[in-house]
Amino acid sequence: MTNRLLNDKSFPYCPGCGHGLILKALDAAFQALDLDPLNAVIVSDIGCCGLIDALVNSHTVHGLHGRSTALAQGIAMAAAGSGKKVIAVLGDGGASIGLQHILTAARWNVEMLVILHNNMVYGMTGGQRSALSPPNLRADGGPQPLDVCALAAAAGAQRVIRRFADDDLTAAFIELLKTRGCSLIEVLETCPSHGLRKYPELRQAAVYPPIDAVGSFPIFTPGVRQTPSLLDEIPAVPSKFTSSLQRQLQVTVAGSAGEGVQSAGEIAALAAMRCGLEVQKRGEYPITVGNGFSLVHLTFSPQPICYADALDPDIILAVSEEGWKKVKSRIRPGARLLADAELQIEQGGMEQPAFRRVGGAKGAALAALVYWGERTKIIPFEAFNAAVSSHRLGKILQPLLEKSRGAWFGDA
Repeated sequence: MTNRLLNDKSFPYCPGCGHGLILKALDAAFQALDLDPLNAVIVSDIGCCGLIDALVNSHTVHGLHGRSTALAQGIAMAAAGSGKKVIAVLGDGGASIGLQHILTAARWNVEMLVILHNNMVYGMTGGQRSALSPPNLRADGGPQPLDVCALAAAAGAQRVIRRFADDDLTAAFIELLKTRGCSLIEVLETCPSHGLRKYPELRQAAVYPPIDAVGSFPIFTPGVRQTPSLLDEIPAVPSKFTSSLQRQLQVTVAGSAGEGVQSAGEIAALAAMRCGLEVQKRGEYPITVGNGFSLVHLTFSPQPICYADALDPDIILAVSEEGWKKVKSRIRPGARLLADAELQIEQGGMEQPAFRRVGGAKGAALAALVYWGERTKIIPFEAFNAAVSSHRLGKILQPLLEKSRGAWFGDA
């Protein structure tokens, strides 16, 4: 077991950014308390501070903007009594958007830690003001900033601390990680790209009274309530076909947004379940949904899937240039590549069927999955046909499926 919260990856922050100081201090606190990072859940927000996910050895959840505190509270309530450390990470922009979630967490006073990175601007989008920005941050002035620490303390948080990033944050984190109930630390820091660059300037930007408040509200401990699983209400997919698959297999389909990649993955997952296979499906695409690459990662197995590692696929089906650019660095030795005939790829041992000619731009992903599934007998064509017949897009996909069969297997 390691008690290092940080892994070996380099920080992605701008030189001089305070985020690095916060992370190093949190890491030092974990080591001082000999905490197991795998016993911690870090819930991050949108913004530069949300880049923490890839830097730590703990479990992570990435939330929508301003919602990390609400997500963390839910996790903390579900994990009550387990000894897990639940930590919400957000910036002043996230705190502005999700202030009510912070106050709610403080009011419930469940055991969790909120780390508020206050660099006084929306740094990732160019330095716009947040509700925590001081008036003299810009020459044109502005309203007084919200005092989130005072609000959280008044709402009932067990412990509230404000510090500057060049203070002794490690000691503060040690105290907060030992606190039962909801605790919050606001760290005032630099944003060298869009905010204040030096700590003396930061300390002069506004009046930030030191706060080290201890709450008196009762600590909420949720009870255990047994409820039926929502999954019990979903009818099981009947198994009518057989598969040749003998072991867990990971398949990635790499295409472009708007070309039916995710729907094709859904069809393949349903078809595999009709063969009695266990399936895990996950989509991957840019945050700007609707353009760029679109990947669907599928894990198939004749046994229950306990862990699905989509980053190391056994099979890659590349059906567009954008998809290929995204996955070409992920091809490991021994992996099998099937790429569309139009792609200019120099790699030995691969097949290049005409996925786009057969399926068109919007059907290439499904055509590729049908080609691979039937050829390997892992998902026979009949299973795809049954999945399409019962799918909401069945009328649209059925002609494409028949065209694929005719092209690949000469049975049009």
